[in-house]
Amino acid sequence: MSCMSKLIDADKLKASVAEKYVRQRKTKKEWFEESLSIMQAIDSQPEVMITCCKCHGKGSFDVPIFDYGEFPTRYENRECEVCNGTGKITLKFYEKLQKRYRR
Repeated sequence: MSCMSKLIDADKLKASVAEKYVRQRKTKKEWFEESLSIMQAIDSQPEVMITCCKCHGKGSFDVPIFDYGEFPTRYENRECEVCNGTGKITLKFYEKLQKRYRR
């Protein structure tokens, strides 16, 4: 068995679990109680977090400051406004960002 985690669709997992219980031909009461506890366990899982696409997981980035001319004279470290300094964002938020940029 692999220890690697993967992204899954929780609704498809719930449907698969329900189908499995129906195939086992358990009584309706058994099926409902057991599958309800499994559905709640699935829903209670934390959202998938991925590395921030702006700061690449660092939580901050260096901004060049141009005091004189065309070359930066210094760099200022700023907290990433996409991930709020955590270095991680949810997959749902990433997809929302991508959808906005594609328009």
